[in-house]
Parts: sequence; structure tokens; C-alpha cells
Amino acid sequence: MPLKPRKRSQFTNDERQRILAAGTNSAVKVVCQEYGISPSTFYRWRAGLATHKSEDGARLHHLESENRRLKRQVAELWLDYIAILIDSKKAAGMKFSINLVTPDNGEKFAVEMSNATLTAIKGELAKKPDLTITLDRSDLNTVMGGKATFDDLVKKGKAKFEGDRKLFDQLRGTLTKLAPDFELMPGTKSGTVAPPPESQEPFEVVKPPFVTPGVRES
Repeated sequence: MPLKPRKRSQFTNDERQRILAAGTNSAVKVVCQEYGISPSTFYRWRAGLATHKSEDGARLHHLESENRRLKRQVAELWLDYIAILIDSKKAAGMKFSINLVTPDNGEKFAVEMSNATLTAIKGELAKKPDLTITLDRSDLNTVMGGKATFDDLVKKGKAKFEGDRKLFDQLRGTLTKLAPDFELMPGTKSGTVAPPPESQEPFEVVKPPFVTPGVRES
């Protein structure tokens, strides 16, 4: 439906874009006469649209960069989380190195178990690892979220273990399962203790319940 000439302030943003689009296929002067606007108004609208697109592009680029940064950070935090779950008594005497590689985002980690402590170095790989685990970061996310296990991914061909698989099973055996209501901060634990689910994957990140600081359940 053609637009009727009117004051330039009365055109909506969508209508302005339609007029600008028409100006790319016809002479600007003809388009301006048709819609009752001046060429200066047409070019001002065009400049404003270009600026808006540039700002949107910059904003999108920033969000994409921030998303990539958070994804990288999450992998590091997950490894730190796994290190916290280590039962030092079960891990006593264990010593091995595992390379973790996620090809889809180009990340790599050298993970080492020594002195009942698990450490991970981002951007490095052990020269002679006892085991190398390769899987896409998107698939690792499913493990973190409890939607899949490493065994599931291996069966589907989405994860590859090269080396001594028994070491991975030993590592998994040292991990303590956390209850959903574990005490994140002193004084925040509820009165009723909920046991961890029997089916909980040890590598799944267990999120504590939301607790308002300074408020303790009676």
C-alpha cells in the first residue's frame, strides 16, 4: 500500500525505511516528491539509519565477544570446581596427567593429579600425557549441565579417549557428590539435609539454591 505524503515527523521508522529502500531503486528526487519530503530529509534519514546499523553491529560484536569470554571462563571454573570435589584420602598416591582438548573453540588444558590435588593449566598440553580427552566444548557443556555423561559421548562418537582410560575412572572415583542444598556460605544451610541424587554424574555442576545474604532458614 503506497504511503501518503505527510509531514516528515509523522512517518514511522518502518515507513522511513521503506522510503529509503525505494530511494535505492529510483531517483532520490522522484521518491522525495512522491512522499512529500525534501532531499535533505531523505539523506538525513539515510545517515541516521547507517549510524544505527553501525551501533547495532558494534553492540552485537561486543555481545559475541563477551559470550566467547564467558564460555572460556566457564571451562576454567568447571575444572576448578572438579578440583574442589576431590576427596584427598581417595586421591592419595595418585599421579597422572590428562590433556583436555575442545577442537570447536580451540581450547586446551593440561590437567595434573599430584599430591591429592588436581590442577589445570589453560593453553598448555602435557608433553607425555597419560590420557588425552578430545570432545567439542558444546558437548562438554552437556556434561556440565547433567544432560549427558562422558560415557554417553564416547558411545556416540562425540568424545575420544586416547591413553589409559583407567586413570579417568580413578579420577571420577575420587569426586565427592554434593547435595543440592550444600552450604555455600556459613550459616546458609537449610535445616533439612537433602542427599545427592544417586544418578548424579560426578562431573555435573550442582547449583546451590538461591539464598539471600544474611537470611537463615529456621
